[in-house]
Amino acid sequence: MSHLVQAGRADDGAVALEYLRAIVRGHDVEREASWFVVPGSPAAKERPSQGRGRFYTPDSTRAAEQLLAMRWRAEARGTVLAGNVAVAAVFYVADERVKDGDNLLKLLMDAGNRAEVWGD
Repeated sequence: MSHLVQAGRADDGAVALEYLRAIVRGHDVEREASWFVVPGSPAAKERPSQGRGRFYTPDSTRAAEQLLAMRWRAEARGTVLAGNVAVAAVFYVADERVKDGDNLLKLLMDAGNRAEVWGD
């Protein structure tokens, strides 16, 4: 099991753990879970752009996904998660702008796939 906290408030980790406990009852979440913080404003997966007759991923999305993949790999330390995997995420946006939660999670999960921390 793994969960990610992205942002900067001290209680974010506690919030994510509470969410995770609700999802995976009967497991020792503190012992089985790992977590990490990614400083800065959370990035959402952007729509593919089209240019010169083909679609491509915007550079900002590619960079954000690569950063998250590195963090996933560092946390996993070569372990590939098997079986059921629960991910709890807390996204903190400092300027209180509304961001699309679906696209925030999409970037997070795509980065986990790219890092190969679980079987795809």
